[in-house]
Amino acid sequence: MRFGVIGLQHFHVHDMIAGMMREPGVDVIAIAEPDDTAWERAGARYGLKRYRDYRQMLDTEHLDAVGIVNIPGDRAEVAAECLGRGLHVLCDKPAAVNWSGLNLLADAVREAGSAVLFPFFTVRYERPVAALRELVTRGTLGKIASFVSMRPHKLMPQARPEWFWDRDRYGGVIVDLGIHDVDIYRWFLGDLAPQARSCSVSASHSLVGAGMVSSEATGERKEHAFSDVGHFMLVPSAPAACPTAVFRVDWLTPDAEPMHGDCRYFVVGTDGVAEVRTTGGLPGEGESLHLVTRTQPPLSIELKAASTTIFADFADAARGVRPAAISADEFIEANAIVLMARDAADAADARDAANMARRDGIHRCNG
Repeated sequence: MRFGVIGLQHFHVHDMIAGMMREPGVDVIAIAEPDDTAWERAGARYGLKRYRDYRQMLDTEHLDAVGIVNIPGDRAEVAAECLGRGLHVLCDKPAAVNWSGLNLLADAVREAGSAVLFPFFTVRYERPVAALRELVTRGTLGKIASFVSMRPHKLMPQARPEWFWDRDRYGGVIVDLGIHDVDIYRWFLGDLAPQARSCSVSASHSLVGAGMVSSEATGERKEHAFSDVGHFMLVPSAPAACPTAVFRVDWLTPDAEPMHGDCRYFVVGTDGVAEVRTTGGLPGEGESLHLVTRTQPPLSIELKAASTTIFADFADAARGVRPAAISADEFIEANAIVLMARDAADAADARDAANMARRDGIHRCNG
């Protein structure tokens, strides 16, 4: 399989390139990246041929598949074009930062024939997350009543490119970080996942950190209106069948924290409770899965080695060995839910502003 890379705009690309280079029968051929800074920081080390225009790479290299890690605001259009060319696509998340992009990509998937769109949902392959899903599937926790996720990350503003501060190109914290956890929620639901599509969404997002960043290129400090924390809740229309889910995402992890993000999942069932720590708490603790049930006192579950990788699953799907382990529909549904959540947060902001204006008017009248 001849594999090319489109975009070097997120550090996820290093995992993608390294993983595909290790995959038997895959040749990573070239990288398309127009930005010189991104190329020098992330691309030159691989010794691969560089293209500035991804279309030139596609026209020249006779690729079978591509990995897409470009600017999120451009991602849906590029992925749709690649599918239209019959290429298999391993796509970083989110697939789209607005509804027009998501609709474009959904149309491309419907018309793609055998071409595979596979999301780079790496969290599914983390050992404690996979182990928790196995417990849920086996019924160890009973009927699931509640799902809570926390995804804190380091902001590292000096290392962020300019597009990161532009929501039209970046998508916002709920879309960028929340899509991972929405996917895990739906994955845990299994056959009930379609019912989660019909849900009410409550959400908020705000800037609670310092609204100043230093430009990566110039070092100049400037003000931004970047939302660095988001909360949203999904309440399915059939709550008796599907659990309510609560999500928190933020860019507030302190610099002194050794890990980029200490992410957690809490799942409560009628017969047990489980907690996942994807990177551990205190230094040396590592990833973990803790479980307590009606008959089993609290214990830490021994984590097994992963039976597969996202790269092997993508390669198998592209070759037609077996269906995609994560479908394009799952990608699009998770993306749609986080867009709904962001819209709900925007609507809440507008309501809050209107209510504040009304209160100010009352105070002036009473003054």
